[in-house]
Amino acid sequence: MAPTGRAAMLIFWSFFGWEAIACLAPEFHRPEHDIIRATSGAVVIVGVLYFGIALAVVGTHSYSTGEQMADQAMNNASLAQVMSNTVGINGAIITAFIALIICLGTTNAFVASISRLAYSLAHEKVAPSWLDHINED
Repeated sequence: MAPTGRAAMLIFWSFFGWEAIACLAPEFHRPEHDIIRATSGAVVIVGVLYFGIALAVVGTHSYSTGEQMADQAMNNASLAQVMSNTVGINGAIITAFIALIICLGTTNAFVASISRLAYSLAHEKVAPSWLDHINED
C-alpha cells in the first residue's frame, strides 16, 4: 500500500503544481490567510476534477482492450477522445481548449514563481546582482 500512496501523492502534486507558488508568498497582501485559502480551494477544485476525469475514463471503458491492441486502448483514454466518444466532437474541442487555458495558467504561475525565486536568490547574494530588482510599476 505504501508504494501506491507515494505514487498517488506524486501524481497529485504533479497535477496540482502549487508547490511552485510558495516563492510568491511575498506577493500576497496577507499570506498567512490568502495562501491557506487559495491552497484549500485548489485542493477541492483539483480533487473534484481528478475524480471526475477518473470517473469519465473508467465509466466509458476507455482502457478496456477487448479486440484492440493495448496501445490503441491507451490512445482511446485521452480526455479529448473520451469526451468525443461521450458527447461528440464539440466536447473534444471544448476539452482541448480548456486544457490549453489551464496549461497557460500553470505556465504563468511557474514563470512568476521562478522570477521571484531568482530575485530572492539574488537578494541573498547567491545569484547575480542584476536579478535583485522588482519593478514597482
